[in-house]
Amino acid sequence: MNVAILLSTYNGEKYLEEQLDSLLLQSYQDFVVYIRDDGSSDRTVNIINQYVMKDNRFINVGNSENLGCAASFINLLRNASADIYMFCDQDDYWLPNKLQRAVDYFSAIDPLQPTLYHCDLSVVDEKLNIIQIHFCSIRKCQRMIQ
Repeated sequence: MNVAILLSTYNGEKYLEEQLDSLLLQSYQDFVVYIRDDGSSDRTVNIINQYVMKDNRFINVGNSENLGCAASFINLLRNASADIYMFCDQDDYWLPNKLQRAVDYFSAIDPLQPTLYHCDLSVVDEKLNIIQIHFCSIRKCQRMIQ
């Protein structure tokens, strides 16, 4: 299964390199990262271009017009093609097995069944020290789903 990772950026230079490095460290390697900048005024575009030059799995969708977050991700969806689509924020740090776990899940279900996959996350500080191990308690998430 190939994976399209969709990443919209806006003035994200502070954490972007760590995020992109965490994608390179994935144990599952059949992915393409589609990146679209939404009009940054910092070094974000330069960082994106460095990764595009470094690894052909990084694709700069281009057009730095400020569309806003939702429209930027819709633009990315229109430019991507894959079996699985994953959304990524510029300040995320993905654990090395994140993609593999998602692919394992999708491999075990009917490929014709539309499926939404969500994983938990930990809240960390700028040095990746864990502040909160789970984003929400199981009870709170169950209430949100109901």
